[in-house]
Amino acid sequence: MYFFVRFTGIALLIFGLLFMLVGFGGAVYGYFQNDAVIGLVNTYVLAKTQSVMPQQDIRFYTTTYGLALFLLGMITSAFGQLMLVFVDLAVNARETNILLRSLRNKDL
Repeated sequence: MYFFVRFTGIALLIFGLLFMLVGFGGAVYGYFQNDAVIGLVNTYVLAKTQSVMPQQDIRFYTTTYGLALFLLGMITSAFGQLMLVFVDLAVNARETNILLRSLRNKDL
């Protein structure tokens, strides 16, 4: 069971880092390449519909979505790290208990 929790923790850490990278990169790209983002949306997202996104400033929205994705990545990575800490504590519980009892016996 510890293997699966450790594997899940590592996977969450990696996905969180990828979310942070995509969020930061998307925010920077959307901020500096406003016209390119509008062109991509019109070409790929709205290609099959009759609607077209007008030429406007959408920097606020792209940076907000990038920040949200970055924060989601941070939370995901933190949860993965917490899972790894719990696995390490569970695996080393006996040794930790011995160390803490020896410190109590020495009046520290």
